[in-house]
Order: sequence, then structure tokens, then C-alpha cells
Amino acid sequence: MSCSNNNCGCSPSGYPTANNECCTDVASYTRFAYSSAQSAYANAQNAEQSAEDAATTLANVVQKTGDTMTGLLVLSGDPVVALGASTKQYTDTRVLRSGDTMTGFLTLNADPTNNLHAATKIYTDTADALKVSKAGDSMSGALTVNSTITGNSIVSNGAISSNGAISSNDSVAGIGYVSGAGASVTQLISQTTAVIINNICGSIVLFSAAPVLNTWYSFTVTNSAVDETDVILINQKTGANKYDIVITAVANGSFQVSFSSISGTGNEAPVFNFAVIKAVTS
Repeated sequence: MSCSNNNCGCSPSGYPTANNECCTDVASYTRFAYSSAQSAYANAQNAEQSAEDAATTLANVVQKTGDTMTGLLVLSGDPVVALGASTKQYTDTRVLRSGDTMTGFLTLNADPTNNLHAATKIYTDTADALKVSKAGDSMSGALTVNSTITGNSIVSNGAISSNGAISSNDSVAGIGYVSGAGASVTQLISQTTAVIINNICGSIVLFSAAPVLNTWYSFTVTNSAVDETDVILINQKTGANKYDIVITAVANGSFQVSFSSISGTGNEAPVFNFAVIKAVTS
């Protein structure tokens, strides 16, 4: 601003100055003051707008101290450190602690050591091989139970022992031996010749002869399945003659069969069935 005046040097009678000039011209000073006010107003408006812009910007910034977002946040990748923010794809591929269904295999680092640990296949298979399947199974050793065994069919490759009763409600199978447990042997030379059969049950085909009525004959059966405390059951399977049959001696590895024809003396080779019931004296 330029002032036309005669009071340069800012004498006490002059007006306020601008640009180190003194103004004593009222009109010029008025114009100067108005211009200055407009500049101040414009600066104020700019400052207000800047403040509003800063407030808007601040409202759209996530605060380091914590904040709540109203829209989605897209991360550049999956987390690589323990406290890194997780993407949806990273989280979706995790097994939920509350329960989940996996579409692939889970490989454990070792067999379980705690009752509630997850079990590996090899641990389960090894343990399962030692157990009897509910759907049916074959045992290679003895079965010992502390209570009543009740079932339609119990099959074992070894002895079955129980501290309680063994019963069956199967109207056909009952309690006894199945295919594979028995065998058959044929007596040679005479009806007193010893035979060998090492099965727990089976049949003995006697030598063909004509017995003397009411006369007793005996022969020994060598059988490795027999203990001296066992009970041997025997009965006549076939033969036109009728026989009394009794077991007259039981020893470790053998038993003796004694029989007598009580009806008929015809020549024949009768067949006797036997079964060994395991027993003890104490």
C-alpha cells in the first residue's frame, strides 16, 4: 500500500502504518483496513477448512491405540508371526477347537501318552489287534471273564474260562465246538487196538467185528488235548448193535474207552463220538 502523506516517519499525528509507511489519508487507510480484513477472513476460512479436512482425515484413520472399523480391511498376506493379523483364508483353513471336520489327513507327531490324547493309526491298529471285535472275531488264546457269558455264539481258538456261568440263547448253535475243532480216526486190527487222535472232540470208527453179547472190550485213545482232570463224554453214533460205553481211565494225554454190546452180535464197525470237557480239581 502506498500512502500519499506529509507525515512520513510516523509522527504522533499519523495513522497506523503498513509496509513501514505512514498514512494520514483516511480514505487510503480505510481501503487498506478493508483489504486486510478480507485477507484475515480468507485465512480464517482456509484454517477452518483445513481443520475440517484434518478432522475428516482423522475420522478415517485407524488409531494405533485401538479403534473400530466400519468397513473391511484387506491384508497383504497371511500372518507370519504369532501376533500378526490373520486373513480370512488363513483362519478358514484352521481346525476349530470347539469341533470341526477335516477334509484331509492329520499327522500326529507321536503315539498318545494321555487318556484324552488323539491316537495314531499305528497305535490304534496295534491295540485293536489285541481286542475281540464286537462284530465277531477269533481268539488265539484263552478268554477269562468274571461274570456270566450270554450270547448266540461264542467261538474261540483257545480255551474259554469264566468265573460265572456260560450260557447261550441260540436255539441251534448252543454251547459246544465248531468246525475245525474235531477229527476222526479209524481203529485197526481189532476192537481193542489203541488209536491216536489229538483233537478236543471227534469220532472213533471201531474195527469191524462181531462182539460177544454182554462182554466188555477196552481200548486206549492217545490224545494230547486231554489232562487227567478232564471229563470225557462219549456216545454211540452209529451201529445196529446197542452198546454200553464208559470212560474207565483218564490220564495226561490219553483216556480209555470200555464198551459192551447189550443188544446184537452182528458184524459191524460202530462209530463212537467223544468230546473233552476241560476240568480241574481245585
